[in-house]
Amino acid sequence: MIVLTGMHRSGTTFIGEAALNCKNISIFHEPFNRVYGMSDIPYDYLAGDYCYETEVLNYLNSIENRHSLSFQRHAPRDDLKKKIARYIVGGKTERQWYVERYRHMLRKDREIILKDPFLSLSTKLISNRPSSKVGFIVRHPGAVWMSIKNMNWSMDLSKFACDRFFEDELYIGASEVEKFSLVWNAINEHNYRYSLIAKDNYQFITHEDMCLNPLDVILNFFESLGLSFDSSLEEFVIASTSGSQVEKIPGKLHQMKRNSSSMVNSWRDKISFEDECVIKEICGSLVEDIYGKW
Repeated sequence: MIVLTGMHRSGTTFIGEAALNCKNISIFHEPFNRVYGMSDIPYDYLAGDYCYETEVLNYLNSIENRHSLSFQRHAPRDDLKKKIARYIVGGKTERQWYVERYRHMLRKDREIILKDPFLSLSTKLISNRPSSKVGFIVRHPGAVWMSIKNMNWSMDLSKFACDRFFEDELYIGASEVEKFSLVWNAINEHNYRYSLIAKDNYQFITHEDMCLNPLDVILNFFESLGLSFDSSLEEFVIASTSGSQVEKIPGKLHQMKRNSSSMVNSWRDKISFEDECVIKEICGSLVEDIYGKW
């Protein structure tokens, strides 16, 4: 099993789409999503490296062996049509799992790739499994914040990682940018520190390196994870990173074909001075460790 992870809006979806061009693989998207994925997931970014080790390992074993899983049949943001569809046939993740289990019955040589940002705090646990490898992607907090802000997403820190991961005083009354900064710092500090001592089954890359040199970085990343690929992967990467458009269409969750090199610093002219100061205060030290400068 290969796990592709990193905080939301950091490039995991693009890496997952690229991986579809690899040989003999299946991709399973976000089963650890507390709202839309498997049932009984108690927290966002469930912290298998701090607690919930047994639960995370049990889920991973079930996924690797294509066992039956239980999924959410109610989601708070669904409109009436989606509520009815989810109740009757399940959500997108559940339906994808039905297809994957059927494919596995026909061909048992396909390796599963788990594309799930919510496993960002379980990377040490996962990479220590004999049958697992982990690829982690980090992106500058200023860029991630602007993307999250544009999507109008909010964070509930009382549902982050595990019970009382943050003390109450850190999130009661905190602004959205403060809550985001705490989450970004927690996830990426954990993985950056681990990358300094991790073995070959854990790979750490930056979104910025991927944007500036996409073909070499992605091909090397996939090769280090043991994935087999041909020229179709190169064609996908070139086509997806050399477009003329830089900014994502407002409100659109994912947009694959964009000018990747221009994306790296496009957030800098858009972030407010106040937001940047907050992010820099909380995340600045780690940013300098990873990138060398703010």
